[in-house]
Amino acid sequence: MGDINADYVHNKNDYYQNTTEYHADRAPVETYSKGNGQQDLFAVKLDWTLKLSPKATIVWGTEANYTSSKGNLTISSIDKASTNYKTEENIYAAFMELRQLFNGLTLFGGVRYEDYTYKYSSLNAGSEIRKHYRHLFPSLKASFTNGSWNHTLVFSSQINCPTFRQMSNASYYGNEYMYQQGNPKLVPDRLYSLQLYSSYKFIMLSMEYTYQKDYIALSFYNNGKDNIIVSTYRNYPAIRKLNFYLNMQKKLGIWSPSLSVGISQPFFKYDYRGEEINHNKASVYAVFNQHFQLPHNYLLSSYIYYNTGGNQGAVSLRPFHSIDIGLQKSFLSDRFIISLQAKDIFHGMKFREKELVDAFHFTQTEDYHLWNFSVNITYRINSRKTKYRGKNSLEKDIKRL
Repeated sequence: MGDINADYVHNKNDYYQNTTEYHADRAPVETYSKGNGQQDLFAVKLDWTLKLSPKATIVWGTEANYTSSKGNLTISSIDKASTNYKTEENIYAAFMELRQLFNGLTLFGGVRYEDYTYKYSSLNAGSEIRKHYRHLFPSLKASFTNGSWNHTLVFSSQINCPTFRQMSNASYYGNEYMYQQGNPKLVPDRLYSLQLYSSYKFIMLSMEYTYQKDYIALSFYNNGKDNIIVSTYRNYPAIRKLNFYLNMQKKLGIWSPSLSVGISQPFFKYDYRGEEINHNKASVYAVFNQHFQLPHNYLLSSYIYYNTGGNQGAVSLRPFHSIDIGLQKSFLSDRFIISLQAKDIFHGMKFREKELVDAFHFTQTEDYHLWNFSVNITYRINSRKTKYRGKNSLEKDIKRL
């Protein structure tokens, strides 16, 4: 039995920015930026399934993926010239997976081969960057069930391409002393992951170790001509992470509580002002979620989240938290629903960051004002469930937009 899936995505956006900077001792500095971008993504996937026996199945197939991205950006500042660029990517892949069932044990083994080409063209400078990669990605999965116990061991490997903005050479204006710029010389990173899942009744535990080669993260440099700092991206040798996650959830009458606790331990280091710095501070987080099914179709819920901060790459985060509450009332056999929601009621989702990278020390607070109160009214005209039965071949590329 064979299947074919084809997907096409077109994305177009315009960019406008007006910035006015006021100074006590001189006239305001006004900067105007404008540009546009366009991406076209196409993918086609063919796969076949062959049942070798009642307990053995083999799946194999091919996949082709083409991506085109182009854009331009102009800044009125005389310090930065306009940017006009185009990138093209082609991926050709072949894959095979074998599934074998035993008594209580299911084994999956697979391999995927990818041929990836990349071309970047600077239409202003008339220069090009070309790259060609060939990769082999093995995978393995074993699942075992014994009564209330369930165990799964997974090894996977994959490639992660940079986002389109990370790969563009466009310079975005921050202020008269700082610009943000992409890097068309980035190479995709390779992710290797080993995961273990184990569950018993209402308890679930997972452990994961990941190794990310050619890790993509922020980098900063001075252009050597003035005081302007350029924020860009580059590949670092690697980052490793060790994650633990525990979840317990159970229904006790009208009360349905859920408690989750997680630990993320990174291992990452690079130079800061000629000295090797370790960014290995763990992040511990806890989530307590609960809801009460009250009489007359009322539903009362609360969500509590706390994170100790820790390191994310070179960024050090201070603790942050969120508390949400909600009340919902349904009518007409759940077709008409009114809900009241209060999000981050104590305004704790502020991301206070510190970063030591290259020759620079940055501190900033990202406050997106996530706290809010809302009233939602929902009426379901047709409660029949519908879903797309095909497979989206462009899911990873759509996330890069």
